[in-house]
Amino acid sequence: MKKSFLFFLIFALFAGCSKKEEEIKIVKPDEVKTEQKTEDNKQVKDSVTELSGTEKTQERKYTETQSVKKILSAEAGSNIDRRVLLTGYVADVAVREKVAYLNLDKKYPNNTCSVTIFESDFDKFGDFNKYKNKKIEVSGKVTEYKGKPQVIIKSPSQIKILN
Repeated sequence: MKKSFLFFLIFALFAGCSKKEEEIKIVKPDEVKTEQKTEDNKQVKDSVTELSGTEKTQERKYTETQSVKKILSAEAGSNIDRRVLLTGYVADVAVREKVAYLNLDKKYPNNTCSVTIFESDFDKFGDFNKYKNKKIEVSGKVTEYKGKPQVIIKSPSQIKILN
């Protein structure tokens, strides 16, 4: 009887602990990926709402203080896979059927970096030529395409004309 009671007690203890782990999702700072654009920041903030009490407050502080590195377009190549606030001069605008490129600093293929916008988002931006010969600031993740750094944007809130 004592053995079965002890077994039941241990089983109940472990079963109760595992249930609590399932109910509370803890996102540790080293597990939070900063690789995605604005959409991912929303996902990180949504996961914060799943936490409770002190953990929720601590996690929210982490996401709010998460810094975005300010860089110039020439530095984009050394910041692949990082969220940045990139500043550069739009030397050329190339609009294709499925994609638009804002080539920074020089015309393609000598550009240092490009801002990429896909066809599904064209209607959000209007005329892309409004960015030509302007200094811009773009927020997003630096990725690489065919050996060149790029920042893919999906929303006009990610780009700002500085002059």
